Amino acid sequence: MITLLLFAIVPLLLCQALRPIYNIAHMVNSKEQVSEFMDTGANAIECDVQFYENGTAHRTYHGFPCDCFRICTRSSEIKDYFDYIRNVTISGA
Repeated sequence: MITLLLFAIVPLLLCQALRPIYNIAHMVNSKEQVSEFMDTGANAIECDVQFYENGTAHRTYHGFPCDCFRICTRSSEIKDYFDYIRNVTISGA
C-alpha cells in the first residue's frame, strides 16, 4: 500500500515544482512570421504595435534601428494580424 501511495504522490509533488519555459519569438510583425516562428518551436510571440494619434492600434511594425540581421520593415494591419493569430490558435494549424 505504501508503494501505491508513493506512485500517486510523487508525480503530484514533481508537477508543483515544475515551471513553464517560454520560447518567445521576438519582433514577429507579419502574419507569415507568426507561422514561421511557431513552426520552429516558439510557443509565444512578441510584436511591435504602432498607434494612430488618437490611440487606436494601427499596425504591427518595428522600423529602424533594428536587431542584428533582422528585417525591420515587415508589417501587418492590426486587425488582419490578430485575425490570423486567432485562426491559427483555434485550428491548431
